[in-house]
Amino acid sequence: MERLEDVPSSGVPRSLWLAFIPDISQWQRLTEDDDWRRLVEHEQRAFGLFTVSKDPATSGEAWLAFADYCVQYELVVVSSWGENSGWLDDTFDMAGVMRKVDGLATAEPLTSWHDDEPLSDAFEFFLSLPGNDLREDDHEPTAWERIALVVGEQRWYDVLRLIAE
Repeated sequence: MERLEDVPSSGVPRSLWLAFIPDISQWQRLTEDDDWRRLVEHEQRAFGLFTVSKDPATSGEAWLAFADYCVQYELVVVSSWGENSGWLDDTFDMAGVMRKVDGLATAEPLTSWHDDEPLSDAFEFFLSLPGNDLREDDHEPTAWERIALVVGEQRWYDVLRLIAE
């Protein structure tokens, strides 16, 4: 992951982690990244994901495994952009519900999808979200880390990096 500081947004400048994986079936590569492991697993920092991908329904099992992994930690928001991103929104919601049904701890993140918007608008939406914990249950207010995860298209990573500069 790459750390970007002072990313402009309509609110205040934000810090952002930017990550790329060629395919969601390789999501476990994220857990091998020192920064990801430190933030998400060891420090268990609250975090939000902005996902950018092709149609996620074509890789449903891998996305569900990744969503299940994420809701085990302090995931507060998932904002998805790309074709059929509403499906991805439902996948993260379902991962949280299934963990709850099984009696397991879950993050229950706020989710949004942006499949009919320009990438820049969806990214701005994610960046401009308040910096406190957005969940409506008994979680303590906390700042959260922003992570933009690009899956499959290097050019989208490059576009986000340009927007962030």
